[in-house]
Amino acid sequence: EIEGNGWALVDSFELLTKWYEAELRKFLGTEPLNWAITPMQARAMIREFNDRKAKVVVELGAGLSSLMFRQWAATTGARVYSVDTDPKWLRWVGSLLRAPGLHDTDIHTLDEFRAISTKDMADAVFVDHGVDGSHDTRIRDMPWASDMTKPEGILLIDDWRTHATGTKSTRYAR
Repeated sequence: EIEGNGWALVDSFELLTKWYEAELRKFLGTEPLNWAITPMQARAMIREFNDRKAKVVVELGAGLSSLMFRQWAATTGARVYSVDTDPKWLRWVGSLLRAPGLHDTDIHTLDEFRAISTKDMADAVFVDHGVDGSHDTRIRDMPWASDMTKPEGILLIDDWRTHATGTKSTRYAR
């Protein structure tokens, strides 16, 4: 279970999702594809974070998860790194984080984060990135994501059953 006031934050994920989707439509100027995590996925991941008493979470793929994970981190003191391939997208995500008063530090492009990441640095790594929905980036980065994850940590992979990622991702997740 999520301790403290975490439930209040998790319960607001549905509202946060609606706000995010409206902001995303404005940013894109069109109806977005359904790539964001769901409130149910966020709850499950946060339970994993809490079970492991996670202090460092890395998300490869910034967006709605950045808001949800940082909302959780605000109650636990954990550190969340948000990483993505597109600097323009990251600036937009940073502006979304500032709107509800969440911290907008530790936001990096993939190349920037490669330079500062270290082996066994994270209690949890969430892999959900790719250029234009391509899973090639995820497949390429799976060994790196695995190396970043502490031995007792967890490597979470979104969309693992789609495209070629399923076969290649599960090999690194075992």
